[in-house]
Amino acid sequence: MRLVLILILLVTNCFSINAQNSQLTLDRIFNTKDFRNERFGPARWTEGGKAYTTLESSLQYPGKFDIIEYAAKSGERSLLVSAAKLIPEGSKQPLTLQDYKWSPTPNGCGEIIPGVTIGY
Repeated sequence: MRLVLILILLVTNCFSINAQNSQLTLDRIFNTKDFRNERFGPARWTEGGKAYTTLESSLQYPGKFDIIEYAAKSGERSLLVSAAKLIPEGSKQPLTLQDYKWSPTPNGCGEIIPGVTIGY
């Protein structure tokens, strides 16, 4: 009987230690990557609404973004602006895009407006 009691105490003690390590705290929510999800956006529709563009993590430059275009009907994905195209002269790293806008052009394709909400 005594052995059973000791085993029960050991087992419940182990579970309470594990529960303490996985408690939800403000520090854990805001200062760890435990609850982060993948980023989406900002998304912008192209002129005419046939596609939209969005920022996605660059494979070539970790922590930087490419501008990707998705066809609205098919969902086909294409690289529109590589992070490599966003490297200022004299620098080795692309600009860090946080937001972007397309300016209308006479041919309706649009072009990126430089300097719009870009962080370094």
